[in-house]
Order: sequence, then structure tokens, then C-alpha cells
Amino acid sequence: MEQEIALNAHNKQEYPPMYTVRCKIEQDNILDFQKLITKESLRHPKAYMVPIAGLLFCMSVLSNSGLAMWYLYIIPYFIAFPIGVPLIWRKNAKKAFNRIKEMGQLEYEISFYDTYFVTTTAAGWQKTEYEQLNKICVSDNALFLMPSPSSAIIVPKDSLTDEILDFLISIQTASPNKNAAKKK
Repeated sequence: MEQEIALNAHNKQEYPPMYTVRCKIEQDNILDFQKLITKESLRHPKAYMVPIAGLLFCMSVLSNSGLAMWYLYIIPYFIAFPIGVPLIWRKNAKKAFNRIKEMGQLEYEISFYDTYFVTTTAAGWQKTEYEQLNKICVSDNALFLMPSPSSAIIVPKDSLTDEILDFLISIQTASPNKNAAKKK
């Protein structure tokens, strides 16, 4: 009850939002975010495979088996890496989804104003200035409002209109010190 009173007091003080979006997070949205973070932090994950394969090749040469058994080091690596990484992403996405579900934050509402947006969940609300955003990224299924490089407010694309998407991208590109949002 106190939370509802505080929320109503907050809303009475503000002018009406430009846009309001109701969001429901799915596990695939979290998986998209993990892929995005990995690509941003590693830049090109496949570029790391070649130096690691070179090190494994050197290990095979220096081992007792010598050059004759090099494939025992290299081939399992090229099989395990492409299969293992997506499995780890899925496992982490499931854990994050369950944690968010336990907190009761799978469904929320975002109200967009001129200079900030307000995220309202069952647990409360949070006001975030657009200047506080590190970047805004767009994937095939969702838009990510990222206050830091490793966290995001996920907005599924099915809850966005083209007008809201263009508004958010214009906010991000208007700031000279921010990375521009990428529209897919």
C-alpha cells in the first residue's frame, strides 16, 4: 500500500510521459543480452581461437608425443569451443531468468520523458536520466538500455513501436560522448 502511495505521489508530480511501454522479459531476451555483452567485450571471439590454437599446437610439439599427435590437442579445441560457449550462455540465461522471476521483476512498465525514463515494477520504481546511459543497443528481439557495460534494462521489440525506437536511438545519437545505437 505504501509503495502504491509513493508511486502515485511520483506520478502526480510529473507531466505525462511521451511514451509508455509495458514489458515482459523472456529467457531469450536475456540470452540475446549475454551474446551482446560477449561480442562487445571480446570484439571478435573467433579471433581468439587462432592464438589459442597456436599455443595448443606448441604444447603438442613440446610434449612427449611430438608433432605426430598434434591433432589430439587442436581438434578437440575447435569442437569444444563452438559447442561449449552457446551452452554456457543458455545456462547463464536460465539462471538470470529464474533470479529475475523470483524477484518478481519479469513484468514492468517504462515511461519515457524528455530527459529521463521511469521503470516501474511490483517492487518499486527507478528514475534514470538518459545522460546516465552508457549506450543503447538493439538486437533482433530486444532493445537494451545500458546504464553500465554489463547491465541493461531489456525492452522486448514486440512492445515497441517504430516511433519509440526512433526516439530512443535519436537520444543516444544526440549525445556526442556515447556510442551510437545500432539498428538491425
